[in-house]
Amino acid sequence: MLKKELIFLVGPTGIGKSAVAISLAKKINAEIISCDSMQVYRKMDIITSKVALARRKKIKHHLLGILDPGKEYDAAKYRQDALLICGKLFSKGKIPLVVGGTGL
Repeated sequence: MLKKELIFLVGPTGIGKSAVAISLAKKINAEIISCDSMQVYRKMDIITSKVALARRKKIKHHLLGILDPGKEYDAAKYRQDALLICGKLFSKGKIPLVVGGTGL
């Protein structure tokens, strides 16, 4: 059986997780899965400290800006979406790097 690695980089807003994540992802063949509860929403880039588009182009990011504000999204739906993405990344030989500040 192949070993499947999943890495989490978590902590409070504003401590540099995004910069570390992009650097790490380049080195370990990873793509980033956001685990921030508010960054799933569109049009909230500044208030949620969402990674700038130019930086997101360096490494693929998932679950950023996927919903309009006001739409419901919960931990169960996040889990379902994140597991689906992890499966796709594993099948491509990539490591999922889960990054964010939401402890749930």
